[in-house]
Amino acid sequence: YWNKASEKLYGYTSEEALGKTLFDLIIPEELTDIVSRTIREMTETGIAHPAEELKLKRKDGSFVDVFSSHSINELPGGDREFYCIDIDLTERISVEKALIDSENKYRNLVENSPVGIYQSTTEGRLLFGNEALVKLLNYNSRQELLSAETGNIFLTPEHESEFLEIISTDKMISDFETVFVTKYGQKKDVIIGASIENNTITGMVLDISERKATENELLKAKEKAEESDRLKSSFLSNLSHEVRTPMNGIVGFAELLLDPSLDEESKQEYVETIMV
Repeated sequence: YWNKASEKLYGYTSEEALGKTLFDLIIPEELTDIVSRTIREMTETGIAHPAEELKLKRKDGSFVDVFSSHSINELPGGDREFYCIDIDLTERISVEKALIDSENKYRNLVENSPVGIYQSTTEGRLLFGNEALVKLLNYNSRQELLSAETGNIFLTPEHESEFLEIISTDKMISDFETVFVTKYGQKKDVIIGASIENNTITGMVLDISERKATENELLKAKEKAEESDRLKSSFLSNLSHEVRTPMNGIVGFAELLLDPSLDEESKQEYVETIMV
């Protein structure tokens, strides 16, 4: 018996298949011995062989993955009929391969990311950390990192509590700025972006220590420049006062020299005063 589904699966019509053996049609050469032994065992014991995945051959020479199950029917007179049901696994295997490829790409992106990526429980147990996070926190290996808890990584319990409160309420958090502590106690300024699902937090950690150091240096430079400007303004103000006071005296004496009634002796006295 060879039904329409078999015709479609293997490419042989019912007329082409009937009267032929499975070895003539769909059993690849490399499976000949195994299938022969299996058929012989089923014939001798009357027990069907367990269903399994096989790669069988089509009429055009290509191969197809199938899930093959078998049964034996006892006929009057002691003869036995073998039934075989093959399910085409091409689509399922294609989907599985696509999933595996996608998972591998995702894993490669995570592992090669320059940004720290982690997973943890809400209780603080680390489930995963990529190599970037291991290096950021100065641990020697991923296993060593995973033996730590998030409570040992946040600078203070208050920082972690605030983070957990926000993400538990909003289910996600972005640009949460905090401070991590490395294995050796060094402080690292970081920004966390994370989401939570089924009490599992998945997050990304960006090290902003250098940026913060630069910001602090710029702030100090700004404050220094502002102080310098204040001192300069104060100096000029004082200088203006120091210059203006004697100049007022000079101008006053100069006006007196213009008095036509002033005698020569007085004029000479005023000129000497201005010169001093």
